[in-house]
Amino acid sequence: MVNVQIDGVWHQFPKGTRLIEACEQAGSYIPRYCYHKKLSSPGNCRMCLIEQGMPKMGPDRKPELGEDGKPIINWMPRPQISCAQDVAEGMGVRTSSPLVEECRRGVMEFLLINHPLDCPICDQAGECRLQEFSVEYGSAESRFLENKVKKPKNVELGPRVTLDDERCILCSRCIRFCQEVAKDDVLGFIDRGSHSVLTAHPGRKLENNYSLNTVDICPVGALTSSDFRFKMRVWFLKETKSFCTSCATGCNTVIGTRENVIYRQTPRENDAVNSTWMCDYGRLNFDYLHSDKRLLEPKIYTGEKLIPSDWQTAIMHAAAQLKHFNGWEIAMIASGRMTNEELWLTSRLARLLGVQLMDIVPRRGEGDDILLSEDRNPNTNGARLLGLTREPGAQLPQIAQAVESGQVKALIALKENPRDAGVSSEALSQLPAFVLMDILENPSTACATALLPCAGFAEKRGSMINGKGRLQRLNRAVLPPGQARDDWEILRDLIQEYSGQNSEMNSRAGGIYLIEEVFKQMAESTREFSGLSLSKIGDQGVQVLQIDQSPSPDEPGKDEGNKPESEAAQAAQ
Repeated sequence: MVNVQIDGVWHQFPKGTRLIEACEQAGSYIPRYCYHKKLSSPGNCRMCLIEQGMPKMGPDRKPELGEDGKPIINWMPRPQISCAQDVAEGMGVRTSSPLVEECRRGVMEFLLINHPLDCPICDQAGECRLQEFSVEYGSAESRFLENKVKKPKNVELGPRVTLDDERCILCSRCIRFCQEVAKDDVLGFIDRGSHSVLTAHPGRKLENNYSLNTVDICPVGALTSSDFRFKMRVWFLKETKSFCTSCATGCNTVIGTRENVIYRQTPRENDAVNSTWMCDYGRLNFDYLHSDKRLLEPKIYTGEKLIPSDWQTAIMHAAAQLKHFNGWEIAMIASGRMTNEELWLTSRLARLLGVQLMDIVPRRGEGDDILLSEDRNPNTNGARLLGLTREPGAQLPQIAQAVESGQVKALIALKENPRDAGVSSEALSQLPAFVLMDILENPSTACATALLPCAGFAEKRGSMINGKGRLQRLNRAVLPPGQARDDWEILRDLIQEYSGQNSEMNSRAGGIYLIEEVFKQMAESTREFSGLSLSKIGDQGVQVLQIDQSPSPDEPGKDEGNKPESEAAQAAQ
């Protein structure tokens, strides 16, 4: 620990702490543009200038002490940048002196000289650092009388990122991110002086799977998401903390919604999972929740066709069909995209029915050494822990063969298309009972004898265990459309209807009215969840399994080598 004086007050910080971070920890936020704590520090925006001094040394080469017993600070005549140096013993810092304030006003004036006055149509308005600091350090009038420099507008840097070069303040965050995190050195500055512009290298595009992170870290409105561009003002958005369910990494996210519509999904900082980044694949994988193929009402098969029904009738119909068969005549295909609570109720239903053939559909894809996992199921570990599978997909060939041969006469598919498990459409159409719970129409829905519409990842609450064994919490951002219901409620009602009023299973499952109660019962029977609840999981999650996997991406720059600490999907279409 080293002693540092910040605005007249002495503090202690660990050796190696970046000065700009130390000031923020002490309650003195220093404005910055080029600095980002997960990237290297170029020191090129000069917005973080501070007054700095070191202990005044006496003839004996020891610090001279004041009346308070602390070193007397010998202040430097010129301001220093705080983003590119670490704290040192006896260092003194002034973050809001007249000199510092004057320097910041000068920097702001230069930044705004050629900046367009287009805040009313800028996507960054409402979360723009240039707006915020111009209020505090800028001037209401400009002394610049010449014409502003014109630069390229509406430039497609890549398939997902659009550039307005006139707004760029040359902070170089995007360039350093591509070099240091995405490992795709595709961006750079060309030309000189006021005519410098950001561009991609000749013949190349910003099209790596992490390109939209450059939009997140851009402090102004220069880089914009082509998907979100001009769709919604950020101050209208309701923000909900959640995590991405497109692969086993489980990147922490913030879901931006308005009037029950999801407009964007952005990364949320969690050093134990995803640092402050997420991939484009997962970030944009939510449009299917607003698809015109959504299942909006329960349906039952009457002998001729599927007809719309109410929930009570649909549940009774499904349970009545299942009662005609013994456990060895029933198979169940669950999903690694279901929450722990849903998987736990699924295991209870399987036990009640006496099901012996049960598995989840594995999903694999190309991964990388940054964040994207090869396992596209977000909760494979939860399915293993709760006993639905040992090796995902191992029993699917046996299930498919049993359905094809007629041994299995009742199939329950939960958020999965049985055709992905190898079951043919002909065999599905011949099943006496086919209970299907899903989000979207697919080739198998027409064969169902009971069709139960359920909720997507942003429409429900629950928990999942990511690929590294971390228990994380989903939060509801929007309501399910139509008559679609929470998956756990559907499973609870099916258990209740099948088991009858006097069975033990009914007393355990039928009396559940909140998802917190589901988690409580699950925690009572699962050692890894003991002592936990949905609220205790918190926003950062809790480590419940120790799994040996490759570490999350190294933090570049000053944070290089920072690894996650241990603690106690393929698109849905």
